[in-house]
Amino acid sequence: AIFLAISYIGLVAAAASEIVTRIPGLEASFGAAVGLTSALVIGVGMVLLARTLGRSMRRMPAHWQKGVD
Repeated sequence: AIFLAISYIGLVAAAASEIVTRIPGLEASFGAAVGLTSALVIGVGMVLLARTLGRSMRRMPAHWQKGVD
């Protein structure tokens, strides 16, 4: 499930980068636009994924959480 979520975050980052590159006037800074958009989407996605996983871990029975910080 984690790998699937990460894959979808990557797809959203690619789609967002594609949309940003269609904005007129960004031809000169194509690489910067793609890099910044991808970094932003991936960063937000990872934060949301970490929050979701943290909530899931808190709901687990205590004996399943041994060795997990």
